[in-house]
Amino acid sequence: MRQPFMSFRLRLTLWNVGIMAFLLLVLGVIIRFTTQAAIGASMDRQLEARARTSVEHWRRFDRDRMYPPPWYRPGQRRPRPAPDASNAFVRFWPRTLDTTGAPYLPWADDRPWDPESVAKSAAGQTISTSVWSGREHIRVRSIPLHYNHKVIGVMQIASSLANMDQALASLTVTMLALVPLMLIACGLAAANITGRAMRPVRSMAQTAGRIGAGNLSERLPVSGNDEVAELARTINSMLGRLDDAFTQLEHSFQQQRRFTADASHELRTPLTAIKGNVSLALAADRTAAEYRSALEDTNRATDIMHQIVQELLFLARSDANQLRLEARPIDVHELLQSSVDAVQGLERPTVVIETPDHLPPLCGDPNLLLRAIVNLLVNALKHTRLNGAISLSASLEDNKYYITVTDTGEGIPAEHLPHLTERFYRADASRARSQGGTGLGLAICRCIVEAHGGTLTFVSKVGVGTIVTICLPFSAPAMIEG
Repeated sequence: MRQPFMSFRLRLTLWNVGIMAFLLLVLGVIIRFTTQAAIGASMDRQLEARARTSVEHWRRFDRDRMYPPPWYRPGQRRPRPAPDASNAFVRFWPRTLDTTGAPYLPWADDRPWDPESVAKSAAGQTISTSVWSGREHIRVRSIPLHYNHKVIGVMQIASSLANMDQALASLTVTMLALVPLMLIACGLAAANITGRAMRPVRSMAQTAGRIGAGNLSERLPVSGNDEVAELARTINSMLGRLDDAFTQLEHSFQQQRRFTADASHELRTPLTAIKGNVSLALAADRTAAEYRSALEDTNRATDIMHQIVQELLFLARSDANQLRLEARPIDVHELLQSSVDAVQGLERPTVVIETPDHLPPLCGDPNLLLRAIVNLLVNALKHTRLNGAISLSASLEDNKYYITVTDTGEGIPAEHLPHLTERFYRADASRARSQGGTGLGLAICRCIVEAHGGTLTFVSKVGVGTIVTICLPFSAPAMIEG
């Protein structure tokens, strides 16, 4: 069952109001008890002042108590003033008690306001308590009376707490009346502040709702330098990465489509030649020479198709990270000489090897590196005139090996240089297949070089020539990985 929706703004506002209500409650309790304690302390100071005077009078009387006052008659009780509700002095006349709570003076009629505090004061404590005397709330101060370092009685002095109770009640009513108003004001302020704080989030949500696979270039608005702005920048960075990923994916998809079309086209040509030669040979009786010529044409077409399939399989293994390197130390001079021996012998310009003496061994797969260099040399030979020059050199600089193929051939226009290592790419689309090859040689070179942790770069100028450089790391542990 779907839970009822409650917006984040409403929840944040309710949390603010709830926290404010809790703080107001705690503050109200603190204010009330602090006020009560302050009023109680003030009353205790007043009672203490009255107590000192009353105790001093008692001490003077007690010192001469063997001489009773003139109005004292044995067996008679001194008449106590009639209580007067309007006269606080009469109502709260100090009461002198013995240690049991009975009247200290035999002719008095004093009774304790707080019987429980009498026992504590009889033990020598001076304490203040709040008790109810009938319907009146009073504050009682109990003071022990000493004679010859012994407690012989207790004096209790009291004062009404009616004014304090009334003040506390008024304070409580005032706070209870103000708290709802303060909570309403707090709720309105919290809603306004939360709305302002959530405005960038709503703007981000609206913008994010418009962003799709077709318009990943749009970005969330960023304002300020707070957490929301940091979130927007983080999301924008993520959108940028997604945009780049989609662009690369689209580029890869276009390359795959072009690769599929080119592979189909490249394979269709030798298949058409095979089909044509076989059909022509079967159409009528032929001489042995004619059958031999048809078989030779078919064999050449089969060789071309086999080469294309082998190169496609090599690139597929490279794409799947299944290209295994059998790395070992290689003598660079022997590697370059083997590359030249593999291509020399045709009616082409002579390849000159230029390398310094005492080059240290290069760690790598000799068969793959030989294949890459041969592909580059074949490419240079195809586009260099017979009177041109081709050189193959190697050098070690800054802990890197540089193997360079330089020719004085036709050169390559600048707009074609970034695409030379793409599969089935030809700088001259009109070039015949017999002259232009399969279009996979440079792609294979790049895969081999990158598998060794190196780079392949091209520098060319039309009518001047081309320089192709293989850059390989000299320290080889990282490139021996299977």
